Amino acid sequence: LANHANYNSAVGNLTDVGAYTGTTSPYGAFDMGGNVYQWNESLFDLVSRGLRGSSFSSGASNLQSSNRSNGLPTIERSNIGFRLASVANVPEPSTGVLAVFACGLMWMLRKRFK
Repeated sequence: LANHANYNSAVGNLTDVGAYTGTTSPYGAFDMGGNVYQWNESLFDLVSRGLRGSSFSSGASNLQSSNRSNGLPTIERSNIGFRLASVANVPEPSTGVLAVFACGLMWMLRKRFK
């Protein structure tokens, strides 16, 4: 599909996040398929870590995030990275709500230990 992912060596290197405007996820994230494999928490053995997805040099069959692989974190490669995410426009709990919660908790504990 045109303008959906950096894969199959079409560009031949990494692209900036958002370069593929047809890839916005339901959560507003860009470029979830292709570009770089992404490190995850999986351990394959004592030295290998888990990778998900695919890279700019991978074929179309590896584009899904369910594609799994492994690699050595001590070896630097241009097609492995990680994703940083930021949640925008999510309100912080207000001080008032936290104060009411704390007062309620203290009241419950006070009644319990009388």
